Amino acid sequence: MRASTDHQRAALKSATGRAIRAAGGPGALAEDTRVNGSMLSRYEAREADGGEKYMPIDVALDADIAAGSPIIVGAMAAILGYRLERSNAQTEVPPASLSDFVALTKRQARMTETFAEALDDGRIDAAERRQLTGLIDAELAALTALATRIGGAA
Repeated sequence: MRASTDHQRAALKSATGRAIRAAGGPGALAEDTRVNGSMLSRYEAREADGGEKYMPIDVALDADIAAGSPIIVGAMAAILGYRLERSNAQTEVPPASLSDFVALTKRQARMTETFAEALDDGRIDAAERRQLTGLIDAELAALTALATRIGGAA
């Protein structure tokens, strides 16, 4: 019998999806880690094609770094009954790069296209609302991380 529960593993899958989206999606994150985009999609999938596939710890570290926030490790800490707290120690933040600009452009294009499609029939239904909210949450996290990388206060 496993030590973790179905609910805990579902929370981990959810956090994995949030981290992947905050990092710019599976394609963008694949550039920052050792696995490809389709494997990254399996790590967040809950159904048969990826339900028992979980992100390896080194890839989770890459994802949290790319997301600019400890999304996955924070979820793990919460599952274990802990809360993360930012250290006072200065951590090295990589400078902004051309890949940050490309990821920003791709995320914004996807969000714009998704929003336009949602409004096409004149209303936003529940599924579209969830999808847009997820994209907006990912964009806010990514912009906060980008602000840190360019040296701004986020």
